[in-house]
Amino acid sequence: MNCDRHWAIEGPPVPDRQLMLFCRYINEHLERDIKLADLAQLLGMSKFHFSRMFKRAIGRAPCQYPIQQRIEGAKLLLKQKERSIKEARSRLFDYR
Repeated sequence: MNCDRHWAIEGPPVPDRQLMLFCRYINEHLERDIKLADLAQLLGMSKFHFSRMFKRAIGRAPCQYPIQQRIEGAKLLLKQKERSIKEARSRLFDYR
């Protein structure tokens, strides 16, 4: 999944800069436990407003995006013959 807009919910457009900042942050920090409050703070808004804004722009809840990105990353790792399932899991899902 990428940060393509789906406009699932009507409302004012979400600035591209904010959306790209969010997506870049997620993709650069997949090894961490990413909290909704941290993402909202990154964009300078409340958790509630951020969650609505993201869902309006992407069509999914913000908590779903990192999970989907981790799954896509694991798929790529598993396509490499020398990678094991255990290694893919530990690299993308064992965050602290």
